[in-house]
Amino acid sequence: MPETKRHTNVTPEVSGSAKHEIYYGTNPATSEPIMIDRTSLSNTCEILCGPDVSKMIENEIKQIRTLYHQDEIILLDPFSCYGKLCRHLGGQVISVYQDPDLRLNPFDVPENLDVHQDADYETWVNEKALLMVAFMEIIMDNPLTDQEKEFIYQVTGETCSLSMACTESWHDNEGFYHERHETPTVYDFRNVLREWETLDMMHIRSELEQRVRNFFGPLRQSNVFMGRTNVTIEKKLISYDFACDPPTAMGTIWLGMLVCLNQVQNRVANNAVHGVRTWVFIDDASLLCNRSMSAGLLLSFCKSARTRNCFVTFGIRDIRRFYADSSWYLSPKLPKHRVEIDLWKNSALVRISGYSVARRLAKFANLPEECVLYLRNYTNGGIVQYGTCVEPFVPEENTDCVSDDCGKE
Repeated sequence: MPETKRHTNVTPEVSGSAKHEIYYGTNPATSEPIMIDRTSLSNTCEILCGPDVSKMIENEIKQIRTLYHQDEIILLDPFSCYGKLCRHLGGQVISVYQDPDLRLNPFDVPENLDVHQDADYETWVNEKALLMVAFMEIIMDNPLTDQEKEFIYQVTGETCSLSMACTESWHDNEGFYHERHETPTVYDFRNVLREWETLDMMHIRSELEQRVRNFFGPLRQSNVFMGRTNVTIEKKLISYDFACDPPTAMGTIWLGMLVCLNQVQNRVANNAVHGVRTWVFIDDASLLCNRSMSAGLLLSFCKSARTRNCFVTFGIRDIRRFYADSSWYLSPKLPKHRVEIDLWKNSALVRISGYSVARRLAKFANLPEECVLYLRNYTNGGIVQYGTCVEPFVPEENTDCVSDDCGKE
């Protein structure tokens, strides 16, 4: 574990010898600031737990913008908490459901993937099959059977094969022949689904088609996924805002987060090719953990981030999911998976806010109890764990916070 330097009179926007370190609070036992350089930790992931997730994310984004101003920051904002902060810092807010003309295509291909190459094409089809199973799992509000998954794999494969049909061809000035292939869309997927004629799959097709019709029919917001992507990234700070009407349309929010997670993966892959570091913040990541396939895609993104110069932060507000038994699951229909625990195990930096939260999770994770004892008199304190170090912390007063109190429980 690399050592962290100690400084006196440190502010969150550090400079000089501490230019790569981020301020995470003050140790109440020693009165020393806790300074950590995330780029020097054993892996690139961080997990935040507790009711103060919004404040912790805000403070970290502000410091990253100051210390790593050439890097790109992407934020998934399911409950519209960070729009004001993003605009205040000169970022770009993409209102996924509020802009009627916006389109995001789940079938998008990363720039560095050449679908004309057999290996790349197979990788693309496999990734889209997993994504569409997760997509349908959310729409149907149920885990899919193995037979249904196999059917969606087949439909996805045929949908992707449509993109290999040449849509335009030409010869360049040097006489070389070129072809252009349009990427498919969810609209194409739906058409293939409707036209499927294999008898042993007809009953599954009928069920899936009905669910798709019910989902895409009444929800105007769902049209955002039916066309080809038309979003242009113009800033170094990007926030995907999933505010929708009605605000309780949780399935719509989960679906938007899933599709945008795929968009972010493509963006991270492209940035890595161009030598650009990416910081990704996924607030309320537990939403994606509520479905087995989307949870698997989230964990896969966590693990792949290390090889793509990407630093991912997962916000977990509902910390009861870590230690409760019968109430841990939001629905009895859901499979019993605990992806948050895997995210914790795959994160070199863990921050837990709130005394009661820290006390319970410290016991759950076998963290030193003495770290928690210091927090009794600090309502906004917590625990920070990085590598082999575990320390209590009290955050600096956030006097210039520009967001609403949406992160409070």
